[in-house]
Amino acid sequence: MDESLRKLVPVYALVFLRALSLSITVTGPIMPLYVRSLGVSVSQWSFLSTSFAVGLVSFEAFWGSMSDRVNRIRILIISMILMSLVLPLYTFPGLMPYFFIFQFLIGSFFVMVGPTSRALIAELSPSDRLGFNMSLWSTCFAIGGISGPVLGGLIARNYGYPTAFYASTVILLFAAVLMFITGKDGESKESSNGGISELAKNFSSIMSDQRIRTTFITAFLIFFGTSTIRSFIPIYASELFRMDEVSIGLMLSIGTGLQLLGTPIIGRLSDQINTKRLLSMLLAASGVLFLTYWFAQTPLHLTVITALVVMGFISSSVSLILLTKMADREKLGMTMGLYGSFEDLGLVIGPLIYGFVWDSFGPKYLFPVSAMALFLAIISISQVNIEG
Repeated sequence: MDESLRKLVPVYALVFLRALSLSITVTGPIMPLYVRSLGVSVSQWSFLSTSFAVGLVSFEAFWGSMSDRVNRIRILIISMILMSLVLPLYTFPGLMPYFFIFQFLIGSFFVMVGPTSRALIAELSPSDRLGFNMSLWSTCFAIGGISGPVLGGLIARNYGYPTAFYASTVILLFAAVLMFITGKDGESKESSNGGISELAKNFSSIMSDQRIRTTFITAFLIFFGTSTIRSFIPIYASELFRMDEVSIGLMLSIGTGLQLLGTPIIGRLSDQINTKRLLSMLLAASGVLFLTYWFAQTPLHLTVITALVVMGFISSSVSLILLTKMADREKLGMTMGLYGSFEDLGLVIGPLIYGFVWDSFGPKYLFPVSAMALFLAIISISQVNIEG
C-alpha cells in the first residue's frame, strides 16, 4: 500500500463512519419521518432542515481555519464526541421545541470534519497522488451516505426511531476511539496567538487569489445546478412519470453506484492530465444531459438520464481536486472551509430558485436552469489561468 494511503486509512474510516452515522438519522429519511410521527408539520420540518443548513454555512469556514491552527486529529475526535452528545437528545419528545437548536448544533459540529479531513488528506498526499487520494474522500463519504438510510430504515422498523439515534451515537463514539488510537497528524500544530486579526488576514489572502475565488464560484454553481436532482427529481418522477418509491430509489442508487465506480478513476486521471480541462469536459457533459430531460417520455428515459446525471456529480470531486492543487499549504483548512461554505450556499439557494421556477414556469424548466448553471461554471473557470 502507498505510504500516504496507509497514513490516511483512519481518516477515510472516520469520513465513512460519520456519513454512515448521520445518514442513519439526521441527514437521512428517518429524521423527517420521526419528527412527522411526533406531530411536526411539513412547514415546521422545513424550518428544522433549514436550521441544520444554517449550522453548516455558519461554521464550515471557521472550523477550517481552526484546523490550520491546532492538531487536526484532535478536531476530528472532538467533532465525533460533540455530535454523539447531541444525538440522544432527539429521543426525548418533551424536548421537541428545542429540536431546531439540536439541528443547528449538529450542523455546526458536522462541518468540523469536512474541511479538516480534506486539509489533512491534502497535507499528507504527494503531488502525484493528490487527485486519487482526494477522490477517495468523496467515495468514502458517498458509501456511508448510501448505507446509512438502509440501515436506519431497518433499525427504525424493527426497534423504533429512538434506537436508530442510539445506533448513530455508538458509531460516532467508535469513530472517535478509532481515530484516537490510529490517527496521526502530519505535524503537531500549536494554537496561534494571532486571533481575529490573523483569521482576517488569511481570509483576505485567500479571497484575493483570483484562481481560488473562481474555484469557489465554480463550486457554488455546481452545487446550485445539481441541487435540482437532490431536492426535486423524486417529486418530478412521482408526479409526472408516476414512478413509485422503489423505482425512484433504484434510479438514484444506480447513478450513485456509477459515481462511486467512476470517482477514483477520474481522481487518478486528474493526476495525469490537465485538471481544468477535465473539469470543463465533465461539466459540459452534465449540462447537455440536463437538457435531455426535456425530451424524456417514459420512466426508462428518466431513469437513464438521471443515473448519468448523478454519475456526473463526479465534477464536484474534480473541482475540489483543482482547488487542492492550488491552495496554500499553510491555509489548507480555511481554504477547504470556505470552499465548503460555497457548496452549502449552492444547496441552500438552489432549491429556493427551483421552487420558484417550478411554480412559475413548470417542472420541465428546472433542467435548463441547471444546465445554465453548469455552463456558467465552465465560463467561470475559463476566465483565469488555472493549471493542474
